[in-house]
Amino acid sequence: LKAGDEVVTTTHDYPRMIHTWRQRQARDGIVLKMVSYPAPPQSMGDLVRRIEQAITPRTKVILVCHMTFTTGQIFPVKEICRLGRERNIEVIIDGAHSFGHFPFKQADLDCDYYGTSLHKWTMAPGGTGFTFIRRSKIANIWPLQPADAKLKDDIRKFEQVGTHSPAQHNAIIEALNFMEALGVERKAARFRYLRERWTTRLARLPRIQILTSSDPAQSCCLGTLSVKDADTAFHSKLADTLESKYGILVAAIGRGTTDYLEFHGIRVTPNFFTSVREVDAFSDAVEKELKA
Repeated sequence: LKAGDEVVTTTHDYPRMIHTWRQRQARDGIVLKMVSYPAPPQSMGDLVRRIEQAITPRTKVILVCHMTFTTGQIFPVKEICRLGRERNIEVIIDGAHSFGHFPFKQADLDCDYYGTSLHKWTMAPGGTGFTFIRRSKIANIWPLQPADAKLKDDIRKFEQVGTHSPAQHNAIIEALNFMEALGVERKAARFRYLRERWTTRLARLPRIQILTSSDPAQSCCLGTLSVKDADTAFHSKLADTLESKYGILVAAIGRGTTDYLEFHGIRVTPNFFTSVREVDAFSDAVEKELKA
């Protein structure tokens, strides 16, 4: 990328990725364009249209999350990748919250780059993940650590990081075996059941707004609620209270935690082993605190 080249992303993308592009702005003069959309969005088609409207002849890269960390919105990445191919724009998919979360085939997305972390929904050790790069792109991407020149076209050049413990690599294998034994389809069905249980209940409260779509094509386990007319400080305090008073862990999401976000809320992230009783205890606690 050179000065004036544009990168299109959204206001729901992950801070580490946004900070990376901001650094390129400062160092190289690229232009970062962040697309805004309501939560939940009007439709999957509306998400594609918003990305398309941000594209100009200077656009070189599109970055979107497969599933956002903010509200668990599943993006129509296949359609966005097609949009990029038609315009000779490279597309990067941040799959940190999708792999091991809900069923899909990476090859069906037809993206140029796909990266994920494996410590989340695959439950492998922290610091593990994988990166996919379209074969035709590998030769032109420099590895972070220098590799033998004969690996120029080989994706294994990105694995040349010196001596390191094999423990994490071996643990990934065990985590994948465990995930396959569970079945991603079964996990996703459990996730959607748990999310629907608490969102349906709390959506009845006049002060609560659910920011996650109830459409199973657009969401799975992650869900985010917002208390109307409350700021980031309120949601942070609510998250702290849920932990200290009830032993319930949630994540406060909002402008106070990430400067480019356009809403405030708390994100609820159970797992397949979370019980119905625990989900109901969360709903009980929120109802009690909002009445206090």
